[in-house]
Amino acid sequence: MTATAPNYDRTVVACFNGYVTQAIINNFMPLLFVTFSATLGIDMARLSMLISVNFVTQLVVDVLAGKYVDRIGYRPCIIAAHVAAAAGLLTLGLLPTRVADPYPALLAAIVL
Repeated sequence: MTATAPNYDRTVVACFNGYVTQAIINNFMPLLFVTFSATLGIDMARLSMLISVNFVTQLVVDVLAGKYVDRIGYRPCIIAAHVAAAAGLLTLGLLPTRVADPYPALLAAIVL
């Protein structure tokens, strides 16, 4: 009897999709900074804070994911990451123009 190696093709594709999603999320919002400033009236200091919050959120999630991924498995973590990314992008697209102060909506989108 020969043992067959597990097939991780779908996991690899999900990880590649995660890389692409993370690249979109990290590069899309800075492209909109001029729009945020002109349309939503957000000043440069608050735009800079968005970058800092994004960076700190990534660091915190990376540290926490390292602790919990072995306990709950890779699949739930990948699914949760994709759901959070989709929720963040939806929040970014829908919420800032519908609230009185768009800055907290942008912060929520970044954290998601």
